[in-house]
Amino acid sequence: MSTNNRIKGFDGLRAIAVTAVFFGHMRPVSIPAGAMAVYLFFVLSGFLITGILSDHRKTVESGGSAFSEMVVFYYRRSLRIFPIYFAVLAAFTVWIYVRDREMPNGLWSYIIYVANLWQIKNDTCDVMLCHFWSLSIEEQFYVFLAPLLLYIAFAHHIKILLTTFFVGIAFIFAASFYTGLPEQKYLLSLGNFSMLAAGGLASLLYRRGLIKSLSSVAGLVALVVIAAFLFGSAKVNATSPMGFSALFTITIISLAIGVLWIVLNQQSIVVRALEWWPIAKLGTISYGFYLMHPGAIHSWRYLVHWPEFMVTHFSKNSLAAISATIVFSVTVAASALSWRYFEKPILRHRNKFDPHKVAGATQAA
Repeated sequence: MSTNNRIKGFDGLRAIAVTAVFFGHMRPVSIPAGAMAVYLFFVLSGFLITGILSDHRKTVESGGSAFSEMVVFYYRRSLRIFPIYFAVLAAFTVWIYVRDREMPNGLWSYIIYVANLWQIKNDTCDVMLCHFWSLSIEEQFYVFLAPLLLYIAFAHHIKILLTTFFVGIAFIFAASFYTGLPEQKYLLSLGNFSMLAAGGLASLLYRRGLIKSLSSVAGLVALVVIAAFLFGSAKVNATSPMGFSALFTITIISLAIGVLWIVLNQQSIVVRALEWWPIAKLGTISYGFYLMHPGAIHSWRYLVHWPEFMVTHFSKNSLAAISATIVFSVTVAASALSWRYFEKPILRHRNKFDPHKVAGATQAA
């Protein structure tokens, strides 16, 4: 852990995850690397958000106001999430309108963060907006978790997250048993909450000192399980949906163990590799990158057509590699500019807020 409470290696994990999502969307492959990347994002988010909320609860138990701490939490989360989210959503909406001469279907669901539920009900989404489902899941989790962890004693937080995890996993198994695991099930909130809860449990185990070290063997076992999911999940799902649910559960636990291993081994060669500046910088801008990349990919496919001489002299794979390099670079550049000139300046206001004034005004009213 660094002196400013930044966990070394996390930006590197984000960079790997967002790169996997990008190439999964740019040129889909048989292994579910993009899905695994989203799972990793959920576990990381659960780890970090649970830690933040636990700190707020400790302030409450030291004499602070739970309402004030909740206002601060949502205020700071809003500054991080909403500006770039709604800016990209607005830009994509304009582009879709120009392309189709009509507004995107279900736009209201993206505005109020229930896109995953709308996509399930309608079994469709615009290619530039499909990925917003995962952001809806995270926002729903914040709304669900924050009041629980802020108004209930810190001593009970592990129980809350364990319950959330097991209820989510039970839902996964139930859906597998009754429906044969249709793809839409992956978009439902409750099952995905299990991943965020797994990250939260890892955070609490670390913060309470219940796990003070993890050996390299534990990290290696976690990697083996993750690899098994990547290369075997499709076959398992095709033959045994219940078996897939079991593999999914073990994989989520392994992701949480892997994240905890990173936290407990901050001086390891793995963490040093994840801190290599190009990887860490991509992790820093990963939120903007994740939001923007489908727009970049599909705009490229819609607008760009290779000249005849390139089609003649380059193979299909070569042109695909050139396309991916260009689109990836453009998305990185756009995300970096967004971070420097839009997102980061807004975040400077995170600590310029006194929750006690809001709490006092609300109570007075």
